[in-house]
Parts: sequence; C-alpha cells; structure tokens
Amino acid sequence: MHMGVLSSDNRGSVKTLTLVAPVQTIGDDPYDNKARSFPAVGVYRLAAAVADSNIQMTVFDNPTPITGIEFLNLAHNIARTCKKSNILGLSTTYTTIDNAIHIAHLARQKGFKGKIVIGGMGAYAPIFINEIDKALPDDTYIVIGFGELALKLLLNQDEVKDRIIISTLNQHNFNVFSVLAYRFVVEAVHMHWKYNEERLGDSSRFFRIITESHCPRGCRYCSSTHIPSKPLYMSADAIKSAVDIALDTNPTGIMFQGDNFLLGRKGKQRLQELIDTNFQSPVDLMLQTHPKDVLDVDPDHLIKIGTTTVSLGIESFSDEILSHFGKKIDADTCHSAISTLLDNNIGVFANIILTSPEATPDQVKHSLECIKQYMKRGVKFGINLAPKLYPPSILFIEAVVNKKYDEQQITYTNIRIKVGDVDISIRKPDMLLPQHDGLRKAVLRVRNMLTRSQTSENLSVQIVRLMERELEAIL
Repeated sequence: MHMGVLSSDNRGSVKTLTLVAPVQTIGDDPYDNKARSFPAVGVYRLAAAVADSNIQMTVFDNPTPITGIEFLNLAHNIARTCKKSNILGLSTTYTTIDNAIHIAHLARQKGFKGKIVIGGMGAYAPIFINEIDKALPDDTYIVIGFGELALKLLLNQDEVKDRIIISTLNQHNFNVFSVLAYRFVVEAVHMHWKYNEERLGDSSRFFRIITESHCPRGCRYCSSTHIPSKPLYMSADAIKSAVDIALDTNPTGIMFQGDNFLLGRKGKQRLQELIDTNFQSPVDLMLQTHPKDVLDVDPDHLIKIGTTTVSLGIESFSDEILSHFGKKIDADTCHSAISTLLDNNIGVFANIILTSPEATPDQVKHSLECIKQYMKRGVKFGINLAPKLYPPSILFIEAVVNKKYDEQQITYTNIRIKVGDVDISIRKPDMLLPQHDGLRKAVLRVRNMLTRSQTSENLSVQIVRLMERELEAIL
C-alpha cells in the first residue's frame, strides 16, 4: 500500500482528501491475474489537478490483483484513514466496480461523514448507471468522463446539487496534469515493480506513459466506442518531460500506452515533432497502435524515437471475424503490419480475440495456424478466448441491452457485497461466447483449464495448444 500526503503552501482552511486507486481482486481471468501492476496514473492526475489548492491528500495505490482477505484488510484501512476527510474519491473500472462499492459502504458504516465520489468509469457509466446507482450509498456522487475538474468543484463547493456530474478536460490541462502526475507516480513505482517480481516473477521495470485518452475507431468490442469527447493527446513536449521523469526511476523500458500512439493526423504529427527535436528513448520503448496506422508511417521514424516493440490490436487473422468486430481492416493489413515491423527488426506483441459471436471453427482454426507461424518468428501474443463485455461497447449494448444474442452465449460474474446490514448482489456480464455450440463449449472448457492451471507455461502457448485439441474434436 502506498500512502502519500501532498500539501500545498497556501494559507487558510485546509481540506482533506482520500483518493483510492482501482482495487482488483484475484478472479477467474488468468490474464487479469497475471497483469503487471503499475501506479494508477489517473488517480495521480486527479491529485495533480487539486495540488494547487489548500488540500492534504492521502493516496491509496495498492499493487493488484490481491486476494479477498488482502482486499478486506485494505478496505478497513481506507475506512479508518478517510474518517476525517472532506472527500473520499474512488477511482474504478468496470472490472473493479464491486470493490469500490464495498469501500464506499464500509466508509459510511465506519463513520465517514464527507462526500463520496466515484469515477473513472468513463464512457460506460451512462449504460451501467442504474446498476451502479442502486448499489452505492444514496448520497454518492458519480462522475462521468474526466474527474479532475469535478473533483475541484466538489472540494470548493459545500453543496453540489447534481449527484451525477459530467466532467470534461481540455487539451492544455490534460498535458499539465499528466506531467505533474508522473512526479507523484515515481514515489510509488518501485513498490509496484517489487510486487511484480515477487508475485509474478517479472523483474522487468516498464514505466507506462498514457499518451492519449482513448481511441475513437469504434471497434464493436471496445468500451471507448461512445466516449463523446475527442481524444486528448499528450504533446511531444509533455511526453519528453514524462520520459525524463521516468528515467529517474531506472526503468528497463518505457511504454507509450493509450490504445493508439499513431492515431490520426495528430498522432503522426506528434511522432514527427519527437523526431524533429531529436528525441530517442535510451531504454526499450514499446508503443501501442492500430495495424493500419503502422502502414501509414515510415518504420525508420519509429526506430528514430527508439521503438523496440509495437503492440498491435490484431484481434484475428480471419477476415470474417475481423468484420464481426468492426475492425475496418482485413487480414492482409494485419499480416502486412506485422511483417513490416519484423522486417525492420521491431518486435511485435499482438493482441488477439480468438472468437467472435458469429465465428465458426474453421475461422478460428485459420487464426490459430497464423498465430503458430508468427510465434516461430518471435511474435508474442496476448490471447482472449472471447470478447469481454465492457459497457458501452456495441457488443455490450447488443448482448445485454438489446438481447440480440442467446442468453447461453453470455457469461456472468456473480458478485455479493455484504457490509454490515448492507447486502447487495450484482450480476455483471463478463464474456460473449460464440453461437456455434461446439465452439462455445470449447471456449468454456479451455477457460476452465486455464483457470485451474498451476503451471508457469505461457498462457498464449497454452491457449493455442488447448484450442487446437478442441477444434480437432469439432472438425
């Protein structure tokens, strides 16, 4: 646990704020359970936004995922610490919303009298808002969008009439708050890296920099689909400042994380600005982008800024599955992007969603064959068996709201939150499975084998081997 107290030099009445990063507990998803921990940049951006006020802050930024017992201990510590705070701010994701609700109720039961504000849910809140609202304490504020200015409002005004606050952020503030946030991140990063080494056996020290707010391409599985605002970009100057801060932590690598570093004209212009100012990462640099955008830039430009690996949202090597997902590219584009990078000695990490709701066994088999060939060429993969249902993605709306798919295609996580006399049950949609009966059952069998597996075998290799075996039985 990281607790940092940040005080301003201003005179006058000092207000106190407790900020809590998303807290994930160990569950059924093997990839989530093996995800590297890193300080919650969004929470530190909130801290940066109010650091010029008369404010004392305590930040809980726990490395995750943690066990259920560890979570209960953490929740009680938060409830004790925030008791005299003016505001308890809970940052959350769709995955961690149940833990945020638990902390909110526990704080109230332990005597917290201030304002509770929950946010970080981004675009999906309008779709999932009723479910969240019913589960939270009655007087909780819910922030949709960027929480920085909403937090300032709640700190500066004793009475805020609307409990649901839509909050935006402009480009200037996104840059300023982001750079300030990384000054706070460095205080916590070594704790997270230590967790990764002790729990995951991962001794690498990658420093993540969120270079843009979201990608608006509209893929059907993506939760960014309905974010109303345009993407916000860290400027080239802000990125260089953040990299300078990161290098003070002695990282083994830096990751430009934000869905699509090369997005649109602004993304490519920013790349050119980094080149023009002779920026080059002195440590391994990994960036995320879309396959089509890789083909729109000169690979030498990526090399000039020090890029060693590119993370690509491939999803599938089947044209049909790519169409199902609304990727707006074909398999040839995916192959060309990977080959272009490999031919220029740039490593590739490819993200895959193995099945779509309409997928057939033959389409999945073709994708697996391509994955095996690329593994031989050194490409690393992160493979999801089926799309996750993140609101307000198009798939979430079709499956959960419009009931387009059969109920047996949807898996759920059943959550129970019991805090004193509060007893809440939430049935949270999780995955959307294939319509094909044999393929659907195969996905579930493989998922269960992965969940129970105690080996250290690479998950992607294990998925390929197990799915191949399942497809042999189907075909």
